[in-house]
Amino acid sequence: MGFWNGSIRYLNSAGWRIIADASIVAMSVENHQENRRDPFGFFIPSLFFTTLFCVVAGYSQGFMGLIPLESTCDDVRRIFHVDTCTYPQSTYFLKEYWVTVDFTVEKPDPSAKLCFRVPAGRVRSINVSFNKRFSLEQFEYKLKYVRGPYGDIGTTEYENKELGIRAYVLDGEISSVVFEPTASQSEELGFQCEYPSKSKKQISPVKHRNVSRKSSRK
Repeated sequence: MGFWNGSIRYLNSAGWRIIADASIVAMSVENHQENRRDPFGFFIPSLFFTTLFCVVAGYSQGFMGLIPLESTCDDVRRIFHVDTCTYPQSTYFLKEYWVTVDFTVEKPDPSAKLCFRVPAGRVRSINVSFNKRFSLEQFEYKLKYVRGPYGDIGTTEYENKELGIRAYVLDGEISSVVFEPTASQSEELGFQCEYPSKSKKQISPVKHRNVSRKSSRK
């Protein structure tokens, strides 16, 4: 400011126009910086909510980012903060739910009807039982009524075949959910399990030994 006060008395009209123009430019720069701060300040929360939405939308299949036929034990350990996995099934008792994870294996159980062309050790299904039930409206997936109520406690079953989700409902609230491969995964990777037929034990013929008879004649 000292430079401008000392120099202003020697300026002509053109100089005044230069100063005025410089002031306008300075104000424009300042306003521009403020305008840049405002959109940036708006951009940060917008980015946060957009990212949050993308993360939630990323769970369009599976549970908590754990996806059947794609996730492995490393994903299970990372997502549930557990140390180990057991095959073919692991069960974890967590704060808000307990979850059972089934894995694909080289030699599936004979009761399994559908196998998948994926390496052994992939997540096959996720069964989640919630400690605190919640309404169907609060569930992030759209479900359709299947059957029920049935059983002693009146369980009602809902599902989303396309996403491979089946939910069990008590008194209008979800108590447990099973996440399995999607319809497209089953169509693309699924096949009927084949088990080697049990070979019948071959009964070897009885070998008759030739027993020489001693003559009774002397």
